Amino acid sequence: MNDDNLINFSLLRQRANFIRRIYIEEMERHLLAFEKKANDNQINVRWVNDDFELSECLLSICNRNSYRTVCFDLDEIPEFFNNSTQQIRKIPLHDFVNKYENSDLLVTKADFAVVETGDIVFINREINNSLNQVSNIAILLDINKLIVREQDLEPILYLQSYYKNHTFLPNDVKIIQTPFAKICEDEVFGSETPNYRTEQVKIYLLLYDNGVSSILESSSFREALYCIDCGRCKEVCPVFKVTGQYSPVDLITLKNKNRGEIAKIITKNTTFCANCDVVCPVNIPFTEIMIKQLEQTKIRGNFKKVFANAFSKRNRMNKLNNKVQRYFFLNRYFKKNKELYDYYRSQQEDFFNIQWDENHKRES
Repeated sequence: MNDDNLINFSLLRQRANFIRRIYIEEMERHLLAFEKKANDNQINVRWVNDDFELSECLLSICNRNSYRTVCFDLDEIPEFFNNSTQQIRKIPLHDFVNKYENSDLLVTKADFAVVETGDIVFINREINNSLNQVSNIAILLDINKLIVREQDLEPILYLQSYYKNHTFLPNDVKIIQTPFAKICEDEVFGSETPNYRTEQVKIYLLLYDNGVSSILESSSFREALYCIDCGRCKEVCPVFKVTGQYSPVDLITLKNKNRGEIAKIITKNTTFCANCDVVCPVNIPFTEIMIKQLEQTKIRGNFKKVFANAFSKRNRMNKLNNKVQRYFFLNRYFKKNKELYDYYRSQQEDFFNIQWDENHKRES
C-alpha cells in the first residue's frame, strides 16, 4: 500500500482551506504583525504595489548602495527595471549559482512566509544553496502567500509538493528568519594563506501587492487568493492545454482589466467543466467565482444569454458519445476558435468533465 492511501485527502484539503481562510480573511492585521516580526528579526521590509513600484524600489536599492551587478531569480524581470538600467549589469542565474560570476545583489522570490515566526520559506529553488554567496538579497513575497501559524506550514507544503511534484514533501526547503553571516575570503598580499572574515547579509523583503488588495475587497472573490501554486488546475484544464494563455487561477485573479474585458476573457477561455474545482488542494471554487465575475459584468443585458450558452456547452459536451454528435456540436460552438476546435476534434474518449463523470458514476 502506498503512503498516500493512508491519508484522508478530503480532510487534509479542508484543513488547508481553513488555514488559508484564517489568513486571507484578516490579511491586513496579519501582514502588519508579520512586518513587525520581520523588522524585529532585522529584515528590512518594504511595500510595493505594482511592477512600476517594484522596479523603482529595486533601482533605489541599487543606486543607494552603488550596486553594479544584479542576479535575478524571477520568472520575469520587472519591465520598468529592464528598461531603465544602463549601468547595472544583469548576471545570468546559471553563472551565479555555479560561481562563475559574483553579484552585488540577488533578487529572488519566496514561496511562503509565516506570520507567527517571521520565517521566509523557499521551496525547491535553484538558489537555495547559493544564498550565502551574496552580501545583499531582495526577496519578493506576494502578500497573499503567508500562513499564520508555524504548525500550519507542513500541511500546505505537503499538499503543494504532492500535487505539483508527486512527492510527499519538497526535496529542498530553505527557511530564513534573520540575516545570516556570509564567509568572505580575502587575499593577503605576500601570504599563501587566505584571510577569512564574516559579513552579515543584508536582506530586503518586498511585500508585493500586485492587485491582491483589489481582489480582497470583494468577499465573493477572496477565495481566489487561497492558491498555493501547485499548478494542478493547469494540468486538468482542457483550454489551457491548448492555448497556454489563462489557467483557471489566472481567470479568477484577472487584474488591471475592466469588467467587459474580464467577461470576454472568461467566456473565451473556459467551458465551465469544473475539473479545476475537483482537483484543487485548497478547495478553491473556481467555477463559482467565474460565474460571479460574469454576473457582475451585465454587459448590455446579455449575461443570461452568455451564461446559458456557456452551460449549454458544458452539459452537452458531457453527453456527447459519438463522432456525429461531436462534429455538429463543435461546428456550432467552436468553429471560430481553430485551436480549441482542433483539440476537441482530436479527442477519442468522452469529454473531460471529471465532476460530471464522478456524479454520473454514483447515480448509475
